[in-house]
Amino acid sequence: MVGVWLPLLYIIRSPLLNYVLHLSLICSLSCLSIVLKVDRNSTRTQIEVALEERYNSSLLMYRWIVGMLVLNTLLILATIVGSFLLFRGYPNLPRLDYLALSYWMGIGTVVLGIVPAFLHMGMTQGWRATLILMLLCIGIAGGVELLGTTTGFPFGPYTYTDRLGPKFLGHVPYLIPPSWFMMLYPALHLSLALSVPRWAIPFVSALLLTWWDVAMDPAVTAGFPYWVWHVQGDFYGMPLINWVGWYATGLVLSALYLRLVPEWRTAPIGVPLAIWLTQGALMAGLAWVFHRELATWIWTGGAFLLLVLLWSRQRMGVPQEGVEIR
Repeated sequence: MVGVWLPLLYIIRSPLLNYVLHLSLICSLSCLSIVLKVDRNSTRTQIEVALEERYNSSLLMYRWIVGMLVLNTLLILATIVGSFLLFRGYPNLPRLDYLALSYWMGIGTVVLGIVPAFLHMGMTQGWRATLILMLLCIGIAGGVELLGTTTGFPFGPYTYTDRLGPKFLGHVPYLIPPSWFMMLYPALHLSLALSVPRWAIPFVSALLLTWWDVAMDPAVTAGFPYWVWHVQGDFYGMPLINWVGWYATGLVLSALYLRLVPEWRTAPIGVPLAIWLTQGALMAGLAWVFHRELATWIWTGGAFLLLVLLWSRQRMGVPQEGVEIR
């Protein structure tokens, strides 16, 4: 038996075999390392590609949003300047159909406000949350508008003209409910940016929404009117109960949305603030054109106060964090 094992022991202990085994082990480990490295690089590359594609897509959408806001700002300036020249009686104006021109410019300013608001909320708060807010505005605000145009409650008796396009059931233009979304989204965003107590967010949001109407109603019921009141109200023909209806509707919409979607994600306020300011400035400018300066000054004072509060919050270094409203 010893004679059988001796040659085997010699082979196992031979330097040549040890060298071959060591070399095989080194080659195996090297191959394994290369495989793992390639696999790790492949995974990392896939993640990086996905993130890069998502970033590029978001950047492209953001550029479209900014582009539409810039275009809308130019359209707003043209509307204010053109209305000033037309209604202040400046001579030698070009022979144009100003009624049709103002019709399309008015629709354009609304559409170029709705679309950026919808896209920006989708980017920052998610498309599910965006659709919920839009559907709430279409269902509740649209329903309240239909109730108001048929019964006079809760805004007072009024009728829409044909200046905003086709109407639902012959009463409410189809653009009106999405326009509530256009201003409610910035109002919610800015309310959260002000860091008010959580229970107060719907109240502040409804106030910011109603503040838009302070200048809007005097602006769009003169010149080429978008709606007409059937009573002689106290504020340039508007009944004061209209603001009560606006505030109550905005409060219900804000509270219900925050109940359904309690989380609000962190996001810069630039786009919502731009939408709120440009749409409000359009109405304040037109109110001034039609010699309804009080509405212009009230809205301007509120806008200035809002900017001061936002600036002071940033100066104090209050962190911008996503919040969950319960």
